[in-house]
Amino acid sequence: MRKRVVLHIGTFKTATTAMQHYMYDNREALLERGVMYPRVCSFRDTGHVVLPASLLRKCGRRVPFWLDVDREADYYWERVAGEIAASDCHTAVLSTEHFSNFGQDDCAASLAPLAREYLADFDVTVLCYLRRPDHYLLSWYNQVVKMGEALVPFEEYYRRILRNGGFQLFQSRILDAWAEAVGMDGMSVHSFDAVRREGLDVVEHFLGEVGAGANVPPVSSHPANTSIDFKLMTPQLLRNILMKSVKEGDDVVDLPAFLRLYGEYLRGIDDDGLAELDVAGDLEEEIGVISSRYLPVFERVCADPKSSAKFRKKCADILRGRQHHQANLLHTVMRSAGLNAAG
Repeated sequence: MRKRVVLHIGTFKTATTAMQHYMYDNREALLERGVMYPRVCSFRDTGHVVLPASLLRKCGRRVPFWLDVDREADYYWERVAGEIAASDCHTAVLSTEHFSNFGQDDCAASLAPLAREYLADFDVTVLCYLRRPDHYLLSWYNQVVKMGEALVPFEEYYRRILRNGGFQLFQSRILDAWAEAVGMDGMSVHSFDAVRREGLDVVEHFLGEVGAGANVPPVSSHPANTSIDFKLMTPQLLRNILMKSVKEGDDVVDLPAFLRLYGEYLRGIDDDGLAELDVAGDLEEEIGVISSRYLPVFERVCADPKSSAKFRKKCADILRGRQHHQANLLHTVMRSAGLNAAG
């Protein structure tokens, strides 16, 4: 009987780190149940990131600075395929959300069939968890703020994402690329939001999908790669600006000017300040494509005005800096920079 390979492609911000931690830490116990998590090219925090990185390099994509990919893709993929073939497992799981970078453009889309070719000796299932695109965007912004990469308020970040092709927002491109490679029958797509709404643990759901069966080691209740508290968003964003200013000089980031403009921006937002920032509306067509093509996935967010309004209010709270007295903290930072923080 041919072995099955589950390509877990993410997407980002759908408990992927927790899934990878579990598979990495319980590798032997899972193998006893016939599920293999290959050792080759695997890291605890990022899974099998070397595999997509080695292919993305063919398209001139930037490989993460912390990742040493010094050989051609054949070297890594053939080693992984060899480890799977030599195992007694019935299923092998290759997991990294960086597989979802395939499909962002025509070149990247061509990589999914190439990955399938490397696994030609196995039956391949693509396993994907999706967040509603507008919810994903807010979670991803939280992530880049936490990592120190975000230097602009959420509204401007969203505009930049759209101008640059909508990274990870247009998820149908990702799914279409993989469906072309493995066929619709090889696609297993699930709504992260729906799993959680039903009160299920996402990692346990994932283990069921990969065929780990019952009596597996318990899933840790300690979350991995958690988002930062919303009350820390504005302080962290300001810290990012300050650190970049210190590192690269005020010629690159004019901190006093930024604080002055940012303070004016926060003070200028009223209750309807995000009326033009309708993320759900901008992505309505995309949500519809996902819903109709890859069921069961998303409810149509724009059919639920309360959900859309709640999302806009959450964005407004972040931008306004109201949550947990962020505005007061911003004023303190501005005063320390010798600026007038009066409204």
